[in-house]
Formats: sequence, C-alpha cells, structure tokens
Amino acid sequence: MKDLNYPKKSKDVPVTKAMLDEAVDGLRTVVDGHYSEFKNFRIQMGREFTKFRSEMASEFTAVRTEMSQGFTEVKSEIHRLALLVEEQNARNIFVLDGLTQLSDRQERLEKDYSKRFGS
Repeated sequence: MKDLNYPKKSKDVPVTKAMLDEAVDGLRTVVDGHYSEFKNFRIQMGREFTKFRSEMASEFTAVRTEMSQGFTEVKSEIHRLALLVEEQNARNIFVLDGLTQLSDRQERLEKDYSKRFGS
C-alpha cells in the first residue's frame, strides 16, 4: 500500500470557503436561536416582575390601610383613657379636699379636747 498523506489532525484538513461559510452559518443559526430564546426569556421575566411589583404594591396598600385603621382605633382608645384619667383626677381633688378638711377638723377637736381636759 502506498503511503497516502492523510491529515493526522483536524487542523491539517483542508477546508473550502463554501464549507467554512456553511459552518459559520450553522453557528450563526444556533447563536441566533439562543439569542431569541434569551430575549423571549427576558421579556417574560420583565412581565413576571411587573406582575409581582403590582401584586406587592396592592398588598402593601392593604397592609397600610389595615395599620392606619388599627392606629386610629388605638388613638381613640388612648384619648378615651386620657379622658377617664382626667375625670378621675377631678374626682380625686374633691376626695382629697374632703379628707384634708376631715383631718383639719380632727386636729382641731384633739387640740380643743387637750385644752379642756388636759392630757
């Protein structure tokens, strides 16, 4: 058998321009396909993100509304308690005045008793 000079490595294989163009076109097709998939994925993710933001915004609005109502209830309860405390303080003044008068009267009576009967 005659020694044929077959290329031993792929870099030694001669390629025609048509073969190279065909390989480049094939690679472009693959890359373009992946780019289209990526572009569609990015668009889909943008839609999902917009939907998510919309849902979160409505949830936050609902939570804010509930908290606002809760704060309104708490504030009204605080005002009610402040009114009750103020009313109780007003009553306490009358009670303290009465106790002071009673204590003063008792001291006068004790002094009068001491003067009369001498202790």
